[in-house]
Amino acid sequence: MLADHAAIILFPDMLFLRYIGRLALPIFAFMVAEGVLHTRSKGKYFLRVFILAVICQVAYTAFDLICGTFTGIYLNTLFTLSFGILICYAWLSAVKDRKKVWQLILAVLLIVAVYVFCSLPVKEDGLYTTYAIKFCGFPIAYDYDFMGAMLPLTAMIIIRKPWRFVIFGVGLVLLSLSMLQTLPYQWFCLLALIPLWFYNGERGRWNLKYLFYIFYPLHLVVLEGILMLK
Repeated sequence: MLADHAAIILFPDMLFLRYIGRLALPIFAFMVAEGVLHTRSKGKYFLRVFILAVICQVAYTAFDLICGTFTGIYLNTLFTLSFGILICYAWLSAVKDRKKVWQLILAVLLIVAVYVFCSLPVKEDGLYTTYAIKFCGFPIAYDYDFMGAMLPLTAMIIIRKPWRFVIFGVGLVLLSLSMLQTLPYQWFCLLALIPLWFYNGERGRWNLKYLFYIFYPLHLVVLEGILMLK
């Protein structure tokens, strides 16, 4: 993640950093699935990720407005992971009680609605636009779109190896195909399967979860600060 953002903000010519950055989302998505499976409080887990997403987005948007660089809203990756958490919760609920399958359908429809509003091309006066531009006057997008939000679910449909990695790998292939036009090197995300294969499913010696919550916004602030000093 740090390598990817460093390439975007500071080193646009160092494409290999973007290749390395493709490993970030698969690892985050896989660990989100693990979090959903093992967290004691599912509501608090979702709220932690979602609230941090909102705080970061407000800060990023305010920064763009102050600097005069605002061209639209690009919802950060934490929103994508929040959508993934909702999908995973709905899946577990439907598996435990088939009568609750409506929750899964509703969650999927929500993600589809966000995708349609933000990304689906709409023809108007002979030109293509989106519903976001049409109704808000500026583009709104979110990281990795629909398949990015669905990715955590592919990591928990089956838990046992090797089928867990087969299904998750299929999810990564579908994600890469969906981004073929905008990010043709997204295929490098498949390399994330290698370190994830050796993950033993156990919690580490140190509880570092809050460090990662802090690291996400902090590293972006540092990178933007370095850019402003250049």
